This record gives sequence, C-alpha cells and structure tokens, in this order.
Amino acid sequence: MERLKRDPLSVAKEYDLPIIEDAAYQVVVYDNPASVISVVLSIPPKPGDLQDESLETLSSYAERTSCANSSTA
Repeated sequence: MERLKRDPLSVAKEYDLPIIEDAAYQVVVYDNPASVISVVLSIPPKPGDLQDESLETLSSYAERTSCANSSTA
C-alpha cells in the first residue's frame, strides 16, 4: 500500500495495467474506499478556431442529445 501511494504508475506497470506514457495522471489511493465518493470530470481543452462547417455539426449534435438524467418535457 505504501509503495502504491508513493509510486502508483510504477506499480500499475508492474501489474500490466494500461498506462499512456505521455498522459497526465492524478492518482489517489484511499485506504477505506467505502467511505469515499469519487466524481471524475475529464474536460477536453477548448478547441481552437472552428470552421463554420464544424460549428454547424456541433450545433446539430447538441440539438439531438441531452445530458444524463435531464428531462425533455
């Protein structure tokens, strides 16, 4: 457990867990996971200049989809 807390990526590699070499990781190890609620949001970087065609595609997609647990009434 102490080694996992100190160097989680090396331990993950040792157990053949998939690791993306150039990715940024934030690893948190909880001793008592039953008392922890985790919410992870992965926000992509803001896109650069979008062409009009790309904006139309995104707008069309946004009109057809909704967030989880959102009502359409």
